[in-house]
Amino acid sequence: ARAPPADGARPRVASSRPAASVPARFPRGGVAARALGNEKQGTSRRMEDLAGLGGDFGARDPTAGELESNFNAKCLGEADTEHFNKIPEGMEEFTALHTRSCVALSSDDSPCEERQALVYQKQVMDWKIRVVDGHEVLRREYRTEDTNKAEEVITRFTSVAESEGKTIDTFIEGPGVRVELYSKAVGGLHANDFILAAKLDQVDVTDVVIKKKPQTFLI
Repeated sequence: ARAPPADGARPRVASSRPAASVPARFPRGGVAARALGNEKQGTSRRMEDLAGLGGDFGARDPTAGELESNFNAKCLGEADTEHFNKIPEGMEEFTALHTRSCVALSSDDSPCEERQALVYQKQVMDWKIRVVDGHEVLRREYRTEDTNKAEEVITRFTSVAESEGKTIDTFIEGPGVRVELYSKAVGGLHANDFILAAKLDQVDVTDVVIKKKPQTFLI
C-alpha cells in the first residue's frame, strides 16, 4: 500500500469516470463562433485573418443575390463608402425642415396639433414653445454685446423671413434680441413656423451674438 503523504493531506482517489477526450486543437474564436451559429465548425484561420476573431462581424461586399434584390435603394452611399440609411419617405414631412418652404395659409387652415408640434420642435431645440396673448409662439433669445449687433441679427433674420413670405416679431432687450414666430392666419403655430425657425438656425450670426457658455452641473 502507498504511504500517506507526509503533510497529512488526503491521498488523491482515481475517478471511475472515463477521461474526456480533448481535441488536439480547440476551435478559435469559440464564443464569437457560437454567436454566429457555427460552433461546430469553429472559425478558420482564413476567417480570422479576413475579419478578425469570430469571423465576419464587420462590413463586407454584398452578394449577387443582395444586389439583385436592390437592397441598397434604402441606403445612401456606394460600395466603397460609408453607408447611411435613408429616411423613409413618410418621414420627410417631419425631417430636414430647413430644406422645406413655407406655404400660403388662410383662415381655413388649422394650427399644429400638440403632438405634431413637439415632433417639429425637437428639430429646432433652441426654440421654445411659449404662450403669448392666448396663442402659442416659438421663441428664441440671443445675447449681443450692444444694440447695434442686436439690430444686425434682426436684419439678417428679417431678410430670410421675407423670402419665405413670413414676418417675425423681434424685441431688443438687455442688450440682446428676442425672436418670436407664429402664424397669424391660424392663430398659433403652424409647420411654417418650425420651417422658418430651422432656416433661421442656418443663418450665420456668430459674429454678432455671444456664444452661450456650456452648462456645468456639480454633483
